Amino acid sequence: MKALEYVHKFYQGWDIKDLLINYVDRDFWTEKINEFFSGDWLYNRTDFTNSKCFKFFIDLSRCGLYEENNNIEDLLKNKEFVYSLEIQISTIDSYICCAFKRHFLIDDLVQSDKAESPWFQEDEIYLEKLSGFAESISHQILSRDDLIRRLPGVRLDSAKNDATIYEFLFADDLISE
Repeated sequence: MKALEYVHKFYQGWDIKDLLINYVDRDFWTEKINEFFSGDWLYNRTDFTNSKCFKFFIDLSRCGLYEENNNIEDLLKNKEFVYSLEIQISTIDSYICCAFKRHFLIDDLVQSDKAESPWFQEDEIYLEKLSGFAESISHQILSRDDLIRRLPGVRLDSAKNDATIYEFLFADDLISE
């Protein structure tokens, strides 16, 4: 199978994170994504240290969740829930994934729920905007079912199991558990 040969050849002997950190502009998609999410409390939180993707967050609660000096624990003391949308754009291939998140406190510890669909009907607009963005850059949005599918014979680093599509394209921890 040509795809598996490509995967093995791509990862063999390469330190992908080093390449991304040193040679890829973390703001590569910022201007384009802003065309679709302008005024939507969009934050670029791309960090190639622990991922292979560009990462953007939209603060759906409009409370400054992702601003530099804000502490989520303090925000949640004044609100029962804080909502956000995480968008990940793979650096490996033309794919995007997303998760709607709901943050809350239990016993003073921040907890999060993740969903493929928005928590509120009025946030459906963000799926439409994301679809428009993906189409404009010729990317496909992957579902959770796609993301958790295992790639037979593909192992990353010292993993004991075959990698999932999410682990191969985006990061080592699943966005939508």
